[in-house]
Amino acid sequence: MALLINMAVFYGAFTSLKNMLPLFALDWQDKQIADFSRWLHFGYTPWRLLHLVLGQPAVTRFVEFLYVPVWLGLLIGLPILLGLRRDLAQLRVRYILTMFLCFALLGNAVAALGMSGGPAFYGQITGDHARYGELIDYLAFSSGRPFSAWDIQQYLWACFQAGKPQLGSGISAFPSLHVAMATLFVELCRILGDGGGQAAR
Repeated sequence: MALLINMAVFYGAFTSLKNMLPLFALDWQDKQIADFSRWLHFGYTPWRLLHLVLGQPAVTRFVEFLYVPVWLGLLIGLPILLGLRRDLAQLRVRYILTMFLCFALLGNAVAALGMSGGPAFYGQITGDHARYGELIDYLAFSSGRPFSAWDIQQYLWACFQAGKPQLGSGISAFPSLHVAMATLFVELCRILGDGGGQAAR
């Protein structure tokens, strides 16, 4: 119960600070990050490469499912699982501290340095709607369906324009906490698969 209460308070504080990041950031870095990403991928815009595989409605819907209920379920469920296992007490401490540090350092501190709306809001922030326009137009097919990335984007932008923190609100695309936490999930599962009791000791 103490763990759940602390997680709720922490996530609330994180969301509030995330919504205030534009006040602390010097400027939006979307163009610089997009240009670097294109350079890193040998002159290709990464989403166009991924779109060859992911740009099918059925595949996109599967990714949207992974993005919302599965990722959120693991984010909340894994700490609870660790909290229920007394034999994993040391592993629990390491996992929770790492998770909190990811949110605080990557999601707040580094995010303020590399303030970015990402492809989803690139057009609104930079005025260049062409760079990711095809991608955004494609994602609109899932509007009105459960876990729609398009609908989530509209919700986030509406919260941002209103300047009111809401559940899950706040725009900050770099660095990606989704990737950081997915990596942490995999590492935890690997350790548990190798014998969590030994890892805890």
